[in-house]
Amino acid sequence: MAKQTNQTNETGSTIIILAIVLMGAIVGVVGWQVYRHHQADRKAQAAQQQLDAAAKKLQEAEMAKRDNQRKADMAIFMSAVQQFGTDHNGNYPSTDGKDTFFDEYVTKKNADFKDPKEHDFYLYVPVAKVQSPPPLKVGSFQYQWMGRCEYGKIVDSTSIREVAVATLLENGDSYCLD
Repeated sequence: MAKQTNQTNETGSTIIILAIVLMGAIVGVVGWQVYRHHQADRKAQAAQQQLDAAAKKLQEAEMAKRDNQRKADMAIFMSAVQQFGTDHNGNYPSTDGKDTFFDEYVTKKNADFKDPKEHDFYLYVPVAKVQSPPPLKVGSFQYQWMGRCEYGKIVDSTSIREVAVATLLENGDSYCLD
């Protein structure tokens, strides 16, 4: 009888050892799957960060392209101001908004004189020397006869031969030509 008990103990010990080994294997497989899933999440997060960075760079490039178009359009506008002055004995467009300068010299000759983002015609804001100009806006040009540029903004001038035009770019900078 002593032999049987010893055999039962060995069988019981073997089953316990097999159960422990089997549980260890299950824990190992589950741990490996969790590790692989965690690694996949980290790779997905890294890929998403790269996509976000690329999208941001693309948006910045598109914004810079539109801002460059606005600068080119301002040069066209200043050229129209100069042509108006030539055609009117050195007199520049008034800032009372009563002349037909914008229609005749800008939009009639440049049918696509539109903001590159909104695709609407630029808003023309003549500013009299004695007024405080309204805040600059993207998509609008402020024009001032007897004005000049300082630090990206229009300031009053004493010369009747000075004109300035300013706008706000999408990147937040003001841009002024005189």
